Amino acid sequence: MKINSISNVQLFNYSSRAQKSPKLNYLASDVFVRTNPSFSGEKEISELSFEKFSQWAQQSGYLSSVQDNAENAKGQLLGYGFEGAVFEIPNCKNWVLKEYHRSRILPIKRDKAGIRQIEDIIPYMNIGQTIASLEIPSGPNYSCVYYIRKRHEGVEIGVKPGSSDSISNQDVKQYIDSLKLISEAPQAAYDRLIKEINDIYEAGYELDCSNSNNFLYDINEQQINIIDVNDRRKSENNQFGDVLSALLNTDFYSNLLVTPEYTSLQARIKEYSSKIISKFLNAMKKANLKFNDGYYFNKLLATDLFDTYLKSGSDEERINALKSENLFNEN
Repeated sequence: MKINSISNVQLFNYSSRAQKSPKLNYLASDVFVRTNPSFSGEKEISELSFEKFSQWAQQSGYLSSVQDNAENAKGQLLGYGFEGAVFEIPNCKNWVLKEYHRSRILPIKRDKAGIRQIEDIIPYMNIGQTIASLEIPSGPNYSCVYYIRKRHEGVEIGVKPGSSDSISNQDVKQYIDSLKLISEAPQAAYDRLIKEINDIYEAGYELDCSNSNNFLYDINEQQINIIDVNDRRKSENNQFGDVLSALLNTDFYSNLLVTPEYTSLQARIKEYSSKIISKFLNAMKKANLKFNDGYYFNKLLATDLFDTYLKSGSDEERINALKSENLFNEN
């Protein structure tokens, strides 16, 4: 490990894939990987690199501002999920800060605030991957640890976590608006998304499809952006079906169906959902890719959202219909 002293902070170079120290294993728990630089230019994405962040953090005075008060690291809350919350970094447009609920204070002895580099194996891509940890002394033998991620722009696709348990009118409005928004996205947005999902899968990593807000829709660029990827793939599920379920907010829809005052919205929901499914499946056909079993995909098949696309009854009949269109793996 190479340490470079920089004014009143320290800069660490750390590869999450090599020479791991047992005390630093936590740093590798949220590393993202992409393979094919098909959608963004090298020059554009290099502006989001660790080197650029460390340069900005020093020149802007950000590091010195967090030395005595860790709360200075965080700006406006951007969103939260099951694992943690994401904040703006004050006066910064290219990166965001993630704070984990359970691992904010860690047994790392530090004298000064410092940045530790986390290897970005595919530096020319942006799927919101972590590029660094920010470690701020918090007592004699502990540090407050945050994670620096590449920033993506866009509107969250879905409702906040936990909304399925207690539905409000605002949640329903957000749900309907999200469906309408991405149903109107061009086919190219779905083509791009399918390729990104496949690239992540082939690299050996997996998406977090438990929260629909891990996907953003950039209205200006007209593209669907991924912002949360797990370090290692836990199964052979290629996740196309799980992503489609996330885009459709399947869990929220299932709970909405049993709420009588919202049943009148079903026609609109099915109209928007049908467009999303059609574009998603069309993108898969163009790329010659297929669904396979997935936890969230199976939950989607158990709903009636596929009815407008596949006139089939049971889950098995729907899978057979997908097989007939060469859209489902036999194995």
